[in-house]
Amino acid sequence: TNVTVTVSNVAANEGFTIGETTILGSNDTVPADVINARNFTLSQRGTIQNMTIQCNTAAGTVRMGIYDDDGTAGDPSTLKGETAGGNCIAGPHTQAITTPVTLDPGTYHLAFVTNGSAVIKGQSTGGNLWKDNNAYGPLSNPFVETNQLTNNWRWTIYATFTNAADITAPATAVTAPAAGNVSGASVAWTETATDAVGVVCVTFHAASGPAG
Repeated sequence: TNVTVTVSNVAANEGFTIGETTILGSNDTVPADVINARNFTLSQRGTIQNMTIQCNTAAGTVRMGIYDDDGTAGDPSTLKGETAGGNCIAGPHTQAITTPVTLDPGTYHLAFVTNGSAVIKGQSTGGNLWKDNNAYGPLSNPFVETNQLTNNWRWTIYATFTNAADITAPATAVTAPAAGNVSGASVAWTETATDAVGVVCVTFHAASGPAG
């Protein structure tokens, strides 16, 4: 019997997020005209569609964006996408990325700036935080670091992606049985499958071989 293995990629447009999705318990009136950025890991290739921040009240304005990492000191670098900004709403406040962009796996920094009246859900410890003094409006490009803090404020902010076109074919490997002919009433079969984006399933197809 000949066995054929088929591996399926993750379905197109399936959504996923990176960032801080937990609604943190403190209220922070974020100072005006400072871009606050935190780093997160993007584990698969995707197209960023929107960003969400948790506002406590319908007051103030906020604008969000995403930076890549400089790859050396771990600092925010080039602005990859941003929202147009607008008035906060109480609860999850989602804004569309003005020009969705496809990003490869790596470290990225989610950032936001307010006009000083927005109250954002956060927590006063646990965050690695970068700051850039920038008047409320379009975000700096590139990021100009004015301060870096550890174990400092973090906020409920995250980015939503859809899976980008999968340009890398999946890889498969049969680890058991060893290559060659096998026999017996049953044969244990072990298979691994990996892909740059993700694997939905692995299927096996058995076809009758030549008689004899």
